[in-house]
Amino acid sequence: MAGKQAGMAAGGKAVGGKVGGGSRLWVQGLVCGTVIAVAAPSVLLVAVLGLPGLLALLFDREPGRPIARNVLLFGAAVAMPSLAALWHAGRDWAACLDLLSDVGRVATAWALQAGGWLVGELAPLAVRAGMEATAAAQAARLRARARYEEEWGLPPAPETGEPAAKG
Repeated sequence: MAGKQAGMAAGGKAVGGKVGGGSRLWVQGLVCGTVIAVAAPSVLLVAVLGLPGLLALLFDREPGRPIARNVLLFGAAVAMPSLAALWHAGRDWAACLDLLSDVGRVATAWALQAGGWLVGELAPLAVRAGMEATAAAQAARLRARARYEEEWGLPPAPETGEPAAKG
């Protein structure tokens, strides 16, 4: 608290309760700038191959972004072999453009990310259908059990799993 007040008195801005909180943003900017400058072909390759994932990240507004996570996960998995091929080819622009000019590689990456989107959309429906089928089967078993108890004049089975009392 004293550091925050001292920073404010000195004309500094308190960001997030810390004096000089903007320095972290500067460091992140420097790191990102360095990565882009040093590994620009790698960044371009990952950006082009992962374009559907980046678009999903942009448009997915659900909490936790489940669809974007699926698409990005599939995109990361499919981009790794291409990234390894780029690194083995020397990490230069010629190798990057050669890999990106392979239409099959880009189409495969985008198609697999579309599969990730499809999995993200269909998984909740499949889980719901499975749960409904399980509940329907359980309800049918309970109805059959009640019918047998009524037909044979048996007392209802105890809930605790203990044997029914004879009487």
